[in-house]
Amino acid sequence: MIDAVPSGPKNYPVEVLHRIKSEHELWVEETLAPKADVSSLVYARVIDDISTVLLLNRWVWFVDNAVRNILPMEVSETLEYLRQRVLQIIWPGKHPRLEAAAKATMDSFIRFVDHFESFCEPTYGGTALQANVSWKRIHPNPNYVYWASRRNIWSHLNNAYLCDTVLHLNDFAEQVRATTNPGYFAAQGRFLMHDSMGYRGRGAAFLPDRVEVNEWLTSWKKIGNARGAARIAAASLRVSRLERRRDVGGLDALICCGAWPLLANAGSVRAQARSTPAS
Repeated sequence: MIDAVPSGPKNYPVEVLHRIKSEHELWVEETLAPKADVSSLVYARVIDDISTVLLLNRWVWFVDNAVRNILPMEVSETLEYLRQRVLQIIWPGKHPRLEAAAKATMDSFIRFVDHFESFCEPTYGGTALQANVSWKRIHPNPNYVYWASRRNIWSHLNNAYLCDTVLHLNDFAEQVRATTNPGYFAAQGRFLMHDSMGYRGRGAAFLPDRVEVNEWLTSWKKIGNARGAARIAAASLRVSRLERRRDVGGLDALICCGAWPLLANAGSVRAQARSTPAS
C-alpha cells in the first residue's frame, strides 16, 4: 500500500514503519489485553512482607533462639515496618479467609515482639536482645526474688505469644497454598516450635495446641498484671521515701528500690544496642 503511493518510500522510511508498528503493538497490549489483577499484587506483597519479617527462610534458627528468650535485633528493627504495613494495606476482599489469616499472623507477631521488648536488653554486641538482667547487677538487691519472678513470668508469656504466632502462621500458610501459591512452604510442611536445648521441656520440636496456648496467655497475664501493679505501687512509695531520707533522686532512687528494670522499653533498648560491647 505505502509503496503504491508515489511519496510512500520517502515519507515512510523503514525506521518510521518500525516505530508505527511498535506503537500499534503497545496500543493493542494496553487496550485489548486483560487488565492486571490488582488483588494478586496486594496479596503477593503481603505474603512477601510476612515471609521476610518473620524470617521464614530461617525459621528453625529464629525460633530455636526465640524459645530461649534470644531475639535477633533485625526482628526488632523491622517491626515498625510491619506495624506500618498493617495500617497501609487496602484489602481487596477477594480471599477473605487469607486476609483474616494474614491480619491475625501480623497482629500476633507484633504482640510477641512488643512483649519481648518490654523486659529486655542488648546482647552479643548489639546483634540480639535477651532478658533484662540489670537487677542481677545490683549488690545487694533486696528485691532480687521479685525481679527473678518477674523475669520468669515474662519468659512464660514470651513462649505463649510465640506459640500463638506459630498457630496463626500455619493458618496463613495453609490459606496461601489454597488461594495463591500451592507451593508456599509445601515441601517443608507445618511451622513448628523448635527447642534443640530442651529449654521448654517439650522436646526438640513441637506443634502448639490452641486450647493450651489460650490457657497460658490467660493465666500468665493475670499473674503478671497482679504482681506488676502491686510492685509498681510499692516501688513508687519506696522512691518517695528514699528521696526524703537519703536526698537521692531519679535513677539512683530507682536502682536502690529495685525498680530500674521497669524502665526498659523498645526505644532505649535499640539505642543501647548501638553502643553496647559484646557480652
